Amino acid sequence: MSGVALALVLVSAAAHASWNLLFKQAAGGVVFTWFAMLASAVVVMPFGIVEIARGEAGLELAALAAISACMHAVYLLVLQRAYRQGDLSHVYPLSRGLGALLTAVLAVLAFGERPSLVASFGIVLILAALLTLGLSGLRRGDAMLWALVTGVSIAAYTLWDKNSVDDLGHSPLLYFWFNLLTMCVLLGAVAARRRARWEEVWRDERRGVLAFGVLGPTSYAPVLLALAIAPASYVAPVREVSVVMGAVLGAVLLGEEAGRQRILAAVAVAAGVVAIAVG
Repeated sequence: MSGVALALVLVSAAAHASWNLLFKQAAGGVVFTWFAMLASAVVVMPFGIVEIARGEAGLELAALAAISACMHAVYLLVLQRAYRQGDLSHVYPLSRGLGALLTAVLAVLAFGERPSLVASFGIVLILAALLTLGLSGLRRGDAMLWALVTGVSIAAYTLWDKNSVDDLGHSPLLYFWFNLLTMCVLLGAVAARRRARWEEVWRDERRGVLAFGVLGPTSYAPVLLALAIAPASYVAPVREVSVVMGAVLGAVLLGEEAGRQRILAAVAVAAGVVAIAVG
């Protein structure tokens, strides 16, 4: 895995942990999520316009992005449900760990990727740490169920996006913008039934919405760029270093329990990142 790809994924990880903290704290439900997608679409718009001017737009790209948007919309809704049932430091590791595990395995099967022995060790180390941390912390069945569903949705959209921006050679930034625009439409249709809450959510949570507008694109656009130059079986597990950041944020800012197990998990994830980078 190249240094550029590694840097892109680590920037994404920091932004991802930050927006998950916002998502956990948000009380606005689907209305907050819709506002956040609108803000993200506005942030990414200049890049999308530039890509259109370069002639990157096409019906195939729009169709692929629309399918991806459906997957992402499901992901956001089930993640929101999981966070209503469990803690950030519990739901986040389990869902991201399962997503990375499924992505790595399916990338090998579907794309014929062959990680090196060292990189494979790093993948296993990261996933073992994340799944152990997540499973040991989730005691409520509902939270575990929704976290697992979230993990499946993560694997689905990661593999779909990998195929769209790499194998089919589409512009990652324009693809991402079309994805956001479609999510705005999909989530807007749901939020329209909660119109009475629009003013309240904007008044109480607009700072979170605007922060998400920056953090959301920063968390996924670099991943799309990394997927275009690195194997998905490397990118997905390295991205999971964000769960260590999320555990820290949950403990420090939300007062969630932290202890030796989380420290050991953080060390294991860091070691796994080094192994993948070297491999």
